[in-house]
Amino acid sequence: MHCPKCDFELPNGSEDCPACGVIFAKYLYPGSVGATYGGVGGSSPAMPPRTRTPPTVDGSQIVSEIFRLYFSHILQFLLITAVIMLPALAIDHALTSGRVTSPRELMIGLGIVLVFSQLAAASLTFGVLQAMRKRPLSLVGCLMAGVLRVVPVLAVTIVQVVAVGAGLVLLVIPGIILITVVSVAIPAAVDEQPGIMGALSRSAELTKGHRLKVLGVLMVTGVVGVILNLAVAKTIVAVPGITFALASASTIIITALSATTTGVLYYRLRSAYESVAVENLVSAFD
Repeated sequence: MHCPKCDFELPNGSEDCPACGVIFAKYLYPGSVGATYGGVGGSSPAMPPRTRTPPTVDGSQIVSEIFRLYFSHILQFLLITAVIMLPALAIDHALTSGRVTSPRELMIGLGIVLVFSQLAAASLTFGVLQAMRKRPLSLVGCLMAGVLRVVPVLAVTIVQVVAVGAGLVLLVIPGIILITVVSVAIPAAVDEQPGIMGALSRSAELTKGHRLKVLGVLMVTGVVGVILNLAVAKTIVAVPGITFALASASTIIITALSATTTGVLYYRLRSAYESVAVENLVSAFD
């Protein structure tokens, strides 16, 4: 038999998949019915017909978990983000302060900022998923995982920005809808390695039926991010270099909170549909 989700070959009669963590009795197929329990070429009897009705997801519990995880690991999350993003923050400051005027240097600088910011996003997403597994976090471990995933995460981010930007330019509502549709594509890229379009499709699949709740979660964490930034602005003493310090602190806080938000959303949505245990997250790195 084969896993109905990832097609991993299994002994007949298996109840779950060690490769992707799916528990077959609770797995909701992307289609309506008719899939074979044994998967492609499987020899097991057919699974009972099951319509993909979106399971219940509690948005308030997800918000609570996001902030509990974020604040309980805040020093680690901020440190990992700050160290990895340091080159991007320094170059971004040089670009915005007018020190770089050559078009060639400007393009190189923007490229470096983009790569390091997505390296931080990939590394911290791995760190968030590890924290959910109650595994120890290390800068080196997160960085190594980020390096392995930075290319698909970078590509996914570019597609996200282009698609959402086009939606917002044409009409505001389509842009907002797209934000929710692709909201968990980066965690999917880090955890499941499905490729660029696969990560985007996976996000669309997981968020289907829950996009208003996803939007609500994103809005709540976004407001809290703004409040945290204002608090940082109030506490930093006016000294030379405050602009760089404030901009850097704001970027680090938002990046860490954003990765925590999408990481928790991804797992809770995946768990609701597939009953995947948290221990199965990013298990490919074990």
